[in-house]
Amino acid sequence: MQFLSGNKSQIVLALGEVVNGVPREELGNRFLEEADSFIMNLEDFLRKDLGTLLHLFNSRIMVFLLTGKFKNFTSMDMEEGGRYISKWSGSRIPLFRTAAKTLAAVAGWSYYCNDSAWEEMNYPGKTIGREHLTPTLLYGKEPWRPENA
Repeated sequence: MQFLSGNKSQIVLALGEVVNGVPREELGNRFLEEADSFIMNLEDFLRKDLGTLLHLFNSRIMVFLLTGKFKNFTSMDMEEGGRYISKWSGSRIPLFRTAAKTLAAVAGWSYYCNDSAWEEMNYPGKTIGREHLTPTLLYGKEPWRPENA
């Protein structure tokens, strides 16, 4: 992994756990690889800002200011982490609200792009290129065939 090394990977795993409701152990390396790939496709200045945001989000001082507990985000359980993210999301400071949405988007994108999680979500997989095999509302219950068009 190029971006998510050391502490950053632990922060993203904790975010994935809270945002997606899946324990860190189950998210695993594939989740981190998807997150890393997503982040590495961002512009350099955005990657730098996201790294700063991850460290700020995990800092004990920030957690203390919002929750009154002097601990890191990564050491919180799922319920505490959810309350902490809610504090960011409901902040009067627009920058905090935007930051919370950004972090949730990274965690959500990384989880839903992970094809090993698709079966659990009952997601049939990528449909581009196999539209003719998949029944749709537009073509009814029978799969679309080019010769029937």
